This record gives sequence, structure tokens and C-alpha cells, in this order.
Amino acid sequence: PAAAFHLARQYESLGRISEAIKFYTQARRYSHGVRLAKTHGLDGDLVNLALKSTPGVMVDAADYLHEKGEHERAAMLYMKGGKVSKAVEMCFAAQLFDVLQHIADDLDSSSADPVLYARCAEFFMQHRHFDKAVKMLIAASQYMKALEMCVDHDV
Repeated sequence: PAAAFHLARQYESLGRISEAIKFYTQARRYSHGVRLAKTHGLDGDLVNLALKSTPGVMVDAADYLHEKGEHERAAMLYMKGGKVSKAVEMCFAAQLFDVLQHIADDLDSSSADPVLYARCAEFFMQHRHFDKAVKMLIAASQYMKALEMCVDHDV
């Protein structure tokens, strides 16, 4: 790892950014790779490196992507970085139905807040995504409401 880090620094000083990112990755110095990816607009590399990094780096990368209007990627990084409510709020604001479903599916239903599931269900109902709303109602332990929705909307 030390040799890879040294090579990465050399490549960075020479302006050979993709090589630098590659060697920062090999050295497991992901935050350095994230910094370079942000500076040079390499958002694909940024996401891949951030996902391997610490929660703080993930949230920082999510903030950057949010500012650029890349809400789907930002929401996923917020989720992975531990900022679940921020990820959910972003999904609500940008109407990211599939991302919100993915986030909700990734939550541990035994420890997740039932109110969060209920809010997600309400959002899905408002936008007529009844199948997704039913899943959220079940996760929120609102079984009768979920059953009613299944009957009323042929889910």
C-alpha cells in the first residue's frame, strides 16, 4: 500500500489523474481518490471510491453530488453514509420512487422507525404507487391499512 500511495502522489503531481486514482485505490486511500474525482468531475469514480470509504467521506461526496443535481447517486450515498432521513427527504423532493423503495428495502425493519415507513407509504400513495405503499405499510406494522389498499387498488 505504501508504494501504491507514493505512485499515486507522483501521478497526481504529473496531472495523470486516472492513474493517480487507480493507485490511491490500490493503497486504500479512498479519500484522496474522492478528492481528485471531485476536483476533476469524475463522478463515476467518485461514487465507487466513496462507497469504499468512511461514512463521512460518503456524506461529503453525497453533498457534492446533491449540489450538482445528481439526486439518485446522492441519495444512495447519504443512505450508505448513515444519513437515512436526508436520503429519504431527497427522494421525496426529487420524486425518486425506485431509489426510495431501494432505501426502504435496505433498512433493518426491526430497528427502523415505523414513522419513516409510514411517511414513505404516504408518499407512494400520493403518487399512486400503491404496490410500493403496501410494502411500506406492512413494514410500519399497519397491516389493516395495507390490506385495505390491496383490496381498493387491486395490488
